[in-house]
Amino acid sequence: MDAEILGISRINTMVSRCPHLKAFLTANDKTPFTDGHIDMYNGLSRSNHEWRGRVDVQVKARSRALSKKAPAYSISKTALAAFRELSGVLYFVVTVDAKSGKTRPYYALLSPFTIEHLLTSTPEEYDEVSVPLKPFPNDPQAIERIVALAHQSHAQNPATGFDSALMERFESITIYASSDLDFSAPIELRPGEIDYALELRTVDNMIVPLDGALHIYPPEYTAREVAVQTTSGEITYESMTVRRTSRNSIEARLSSSLAFVFSNVPGNERTNVTVTLEPTLAGRCKSLEFFAALLETRSFTIDGRRSHLDVTSQKEFSDLYDHLKTLRALTELFLLLGVDTRLVDLDEMNENQYKQLNLLHRVMIQGEELHDPIGEVSRVMQFVGRSKLMLMLVPGKDPMSWTYVDPFEIDKRRQFRWRATSGQSEIPVTAYEIIEPEHLPTALNMKLDWVVGAYEAIAEYETTYRVANERVLALILAADADGPQSDKLLAAAERLNEWLVSEQGPEPHHLVNRWQIIARNGGLSKEQRSAVRKLRREASSKNTDEAMLLALSCAVLLADAEEVQDLLANIPEESSELLRTWPIWSLFKRTQGDMSTFS
Repeated sequence: MDAEILGISRINTMVSRCPHLKAFLTANDKTPFTDGHIDMYNGLSRSNHEWRGRVDVQVKARSRALSKKAPAYSISKTALAAFRELSGVLYFVVTVDAKSGKTRPYYALLSPFTIEHLLTSTPEEYDEVSVPLKPFPNDPQAIERIVALAHQSHAQNPATGFDSALMERFESITIYASSDLDFSAPIELRPGEIDYALELRTVDNMIVPLDGALHIYPPEYTAREVAVQTTSGEITYESMTVRRTSRNSIEARLSSSLAFVFSNVPGNERTNVTVTLEPTLAGRCKSLEFFAALLETRSFTIDGRRSHLDVTSQKEFSDLYDHLKTLRALTELFLLLGVDTRLVDLDEMNENQYKQLNLLHRVMIQGEELHDPIGEVSRVMQFVGRSKLMLMLVPGKDPMSWTYVDPFEIDKRRQFRWRATSGQSEIPVTAYEIIEPEHLPTALNMKLDWVVGAYEAIAEYETTYRVANERVLALILAADADGPQSDKLLAAAERLNEWLVSEQGPEPHHLVNRWQIIARNGGLSKEQRSAVRKLRREASSKNTDEAMLLALSCAVLLADAEEVQDLLANIPEESSELLRTWPIWSLFKRTQGDMSTFS
């Protein structure tokens, strides 16, 4: 019994039943790497003028007991490299039963991209590659689709690579497959697993074969936001992100840490709720309050429609209730201090900070006072993760007792005075002046929306405007630190600077501060750039260090790096050092990274 003859005969017989194919396969063929080919035709007469193309074929036969399980077959790297040069082959392995002579054919569509994937994913020290096989179908139409796909993949060439610039001209992607694909569920097309070919078409009708894997998600499997109200207890989420996760399950996510999974298996409808710990105090407290209400009421509503849940014993959630109690106390404290709880990162806090904040809650909320016979009025910086609260320790009601107060409290603005270490004169300042610049980006309780009011309260003093201008600069620099409050810090600087303009008029330094804030918020308009040029011309006409610094600041605003360097070379060293401490220099360093920002 000649297994090779039986194998070739089986493939010839199967192909001969296909109206648009003609096989040219011979046993004991001496042609290197192939045993012949299959020709494709557009018409049933299969004449030369109907010829469509040709696919090279290799047939291997092996004697062994027949099995319904598709085997794998080892092919040498040398043969695979040759098949790649041939633009791919249709590779057959026919199992021949040694006793009965019955045959069972399998195949692998070795397109150039599939071959490249097999070669690159096999360790270098291996001489052969294990290639997975699929049962070769009996249906003539299915066979013709496989051969057509093998021919379609001839255009693939791994050596050419892929130019990502083509994606800028992308119009469509066409998928060719040897069998129908089910797009009702997510599908992953990966070389060697599914027989397919991808082609990218550009807007100018250029067609390029695509290598790699393709993930396809039906619309309902893609997350989409839906504006529906979901309520449990007193907590409501105004929208949810919905996506199908399987044929029978839908996930409705209320936040990054809270989600419903609705499963609809016939005879077994279920609703599961998952909750994890969000990092922010606002997010975690809201999700846990919602979950706690679910446990207590065993119900929730979506757009007014109430649903009920079967809940396990609440004893299993005792730790959750304890943590929620702590979160409620923290929220109460931070709301008293005017802190945006969305900025409080609980994952950054340590156990000691939790204890210290609990003490603050007892003092500032519950009215407890601290006893200390040697205490004194002082500033307190309380860490909250990497952020901070700035508080004051002041005498309490009882002798030798102390309490904490918020120096930024709007209704009880306190008087602060600054005095130089070597001098006796004092000037009135606000609570904002007693925060060092390095703490400004992370101080949470500054009530930045009300910064102007603090300076209006001491506006009667002639030193206030200079102090306020220095705080504008400090706020801009703090915003440049890219902390959690950067936008709020820059907005506070803008409000305070505009107050100074309204009080003192459009002084040049106020205008520079206005423009550099605008530059950070997106860029100067044509009219604003014209005003900057006018101010630079006026400053350049004066031969003073102050005027040179003003002209240099204008050059930075105009992103004129050459002018900046020229002016730097013509000012005293001490003026240059001073400039480098100003936020305008920080802006200059940013423009060096992206000069187009202000063009």
